[in-house]
Amino acid sequence: MLHRLYISNFTLIDQIKINFNSGFTTVTGQTGAGKSIILGALSLVLGKRSESDLLYDTAKKCVLEAEFKSNSKFVKTFLKMNDFDINESIILRRELLPNGKSRSFINDTPATLKQLNQIGAEVIDIHVQHENLKLGERDYRTFIIDAFGGHLEKTTAYQRQFEKVSNLSKLLSNVQSEILKQKQEQDYFEFLFNEFEEANILIGELIEKEEQLKKLEHAEEIKSTLFSLGQLLSNDTNGMAEQSFQAERTITPLSTYTLELQSLAARVSSMQLEIQDLANEVNRIESDVKLDPENLSIVQERVNLINQLLQKHQVNTEAELITIKGELEEKLAQIHGGDDKVTAIENELEVEKGQLEKFGVELSELRIACSPKFEKELISNLIQLGMPEAKFEVRCTKTNDLEFLGNEIVDFVFTANKGVALKKVHESASGGELSRILLAIKAIVSSKTKLPTIVFDEIDTGVSGEVANKMGDLMKSISSKIQVLAITHLPQIAAKGNQHFSVYKDHNSEKTLTKIQLLEGDNRVIELAKMLSGDKLSTVAKENARILLDN
Repeated sequence: MLHRLYISNFTLIDQIKINFNSGFTTVTGQTGAGKSIILGALSLVLGKRSESDLLYDTAKKCVLEAEFKSNSKFVKTFLKMNDFDINESIILRRELLPNGKSRSFINDTPATLKQLNQIGAEVIDIHVQHENLKLGERDYRTFIIDAFGGHLEKTTAYQRQFEKVSNLSKLLSNVQSEILKQKQEQDYFEFLFNEFEEANILIGELIEKEEQLKKLEHAEEIKSTLFSLGQLLSNDTNGMAEQSFQAERTITPLSTYTLELQSLAARVSSMQLEIQDLANEVNRIESDVKLDPENLSIVQERVNLINQLLQKHQVNTEAELITIKGELEEKLAQIHGGDDKVTAIENELEVEKGQLEKFGVELSELRIACSPKFEKELISNLIQLGMPEAKFEVRCTKTNDLEFLGNEIVDFVFTANKGVALKKVHESASGGELSRILLAIKAIVSSKTKLPTIVFDEIDTGVSGEVANKMGDLMKSISSKIQVLAITHLPQIAAKGNQHFSVYKDHNSEKTLTKIQLLEGDNRVIELAKMLSGDKLSTVAKENARILLDN
């Protein structure tokens, strides 16, 4: 139940604190006094998006706070799963800042508007005037029947299964489209892959082949130059190898005289060995160099092939070409295995559709089975609300396809007059009749939804007299099971509250303020008398007010 509402610096409210009791609470006040402001503040606490220019003092923040008490398992699970403190009370707070931003809290822990909305939907139901129009919405009518029948969990299971089937259908469509697209490109992919297969490129191959190509292209020049170098190094008469040998023989006898000469001889000997080794290496390389036009052509083609592939695929290395080849191989594998994937999804979809159809049939049977009882109880309530000739039916029209709301369209048809054909309720009922129908529905369904609090915002619009009295009785009856708050302009309803608040405007300050007052004793009598006769109080009006309270 709603235990407390605190409002600070909000529109025409400086600061008010309202403590609510269980049972039936009524809120009254002249038109424009600010009843809607209080309801607006409560809506913001429950996650409604804020508008600009809501601050009473634009230099200070606005604080809106509501305290609820709830034994709901969902609420406790929600708090635990989202790391909110679990206390005896649930405190929802909304702060509107002067810069236009807002902050939200659940039990003093920062929260999102979505989280406020989620938890708010489990602790309170606010009926606003335009909710009468909801009777024209298929999902709302369906919810009413499902809530009355007590099979909301079955509805949730069906809708989850519907989403599962929808997701599988989308997946199948996407896979089929992708495979069709890939099959259209299959020949091209295969051409590219086969080109890579035939090329059989190895990492580092290009550098190796380019070096080999240079050697083959300049083989004659290399061979000639190396031959000349070899002659220079190893000519028997005046080659560098022979001269270094002669130098070694000349210095060696002196090496025993001093350490300096010994070092010099060692260097000459080392030089002689290095020149000899160099001459051998030059001769070996020269003998390896072949004039091979055929091999030159082969290597040239290989280098050209690799460079063409690099340019074609706009990459720089053989490793990147090998990666592209792997991707092509994977695409071809997907194409070749695509039909199997489609078949697997189709089989799964068939199974899940069968389960959905089963859930749909079960849900239809439950809705059809509970409809007569719902009709009977609703007509009984409508008779009490001054419509003795009312007729009401729930009509379930089977749909051609499985839909999110089930296998049928739920319609409410109604007439308030004898001998008049039944028509869809949202098309045929007057404003006052819609108010009574919705109140009758709320009376039936409220205990089924397990919501601890329901708020009626001028649901009595368009009614008066004895009908208003009956509406008050019905709201009073609902309050024996759950907390009921009614914002009303009718004294017949206001008098039935266990608790009665009056909203009024205070013009004594520099700026008009909206205030709220708990009425007790004579103050309550005076408020009801004003509602009966206007500001000119009479003894008769006061006596009538006391009679209303006594009844």
